[in-house]
Amino acid sequence: MGKVVTPPPNIVTNTGTALVYVAHVEAASLERNTHNLHVGQYVIWQENLLALCGQNKTRQEGNKQQPQSEPSTEPEPTISNIPPQDPQKDDRVLNYGLQVIQLGILLMQLHDTEKEGDGERNLRNAKLLMLYFRSRPRGMKYAFEMMRFITCVKALYTQKVAHRIIHGQFVNWRGGEGKNVANDLKQEHFVKGHKTVLKDLVANKTLTAIERATKASCGLKGVSDNFDRQCQIAPEYTLHTSLSKQDDEREMIELVHSRRPFVFTSGRKHNSFPTIPKSALDQLDIVKLDAWLTRHKRKLAACRFAGADADGDSGSDTEDESDNDLDEESDVDEISPD
Repeated sequence: MGKVVTPPPNIVTNTGTALVYVAHVEAASLERNTHNLHVGQYVIWQENLLALCGQNKTRQEGNKQQPQSEPSTEPEPTISNIPPQDPQKDDRVLNYGLQVIQLGILLMQLHDTEKEGDGERNLRNAKLLMLYFRSRPRGMKYAFEMMRFITCVKALYTQKVAHRIIHGQFVNWRGGEGKNVANDLKQEHFVKGHKTVLKDLVANKTLTAIERATKASCGLKGVSDNFDRQCQIAPEYTLHTSLSKQDDEREMIELVHSRRPFVFTSGRKHNSFPTIPKSALDQLDIVKLDAWLTRHKRKLAACRFAGADADGDSGSDTEDESDNDLDEESDVDEISPD
């Protein structure tokens, strides 16, 4: 870091150079200091290699006076510059597309978090899921479970228990990077194997027989799979044998090009989602959320086993008339103008 100064009479600088006074040398660059620069030294430097304060602003002002030789080829943004519109003239098709992208990225985030076994990222996902659940009338109890999980890990549990909870949610059964699975999902696989073994006991279901059979279910599954591989018996899959996503991607690309859902057009809407906002979080009431968090934090502080409120604010599983869910009998792809 230096300062351009006027050269004294005994120093002559060439055209395109300037005299620079070295005012500071970074400590990280001392090892790479091949020019032996030190504070208080005068050096002659190329002017085109100097970064002067206010130089960019001067250049921009100079460029404004010069006509542009070539027009800009960068496409103009069509989403970020949308002005606030009247609700009657809002583009609900664009809002639907934005929500699909937002929720799709969230699902990809959850899937990648499970594959990588990242407990800290899963905690951040729980915070976002709490907001999504809280913004829906029928998601209050799920929002409370996310809030309880975060509160227990951050405040109520000991450091040892919190560490086990955060990093013990995933298991790498076969080894390798990015091959983790959810712990509860793997437990369900064990339960399925237990049921297969217990089914063969028929009427001989005693406590001793059940305990012996369930302990051997994992080993029996390995022996069965090894036998099938040796005999070249194909495993039974519930998925399609030839699964290709190219046709689906081609259809999506053609639909995006023909309907242009991400180009703002006032008054468009889907018949199934006539009032859909740009984000599901737009329906979140911040005032009610703050009161809800404060009330439940106090309840959990008094008893960590406390449940959600039993009043109407906690929500229920009943259908809400104001909730704009997907109607199975309606056509989602049909677009009608306002």
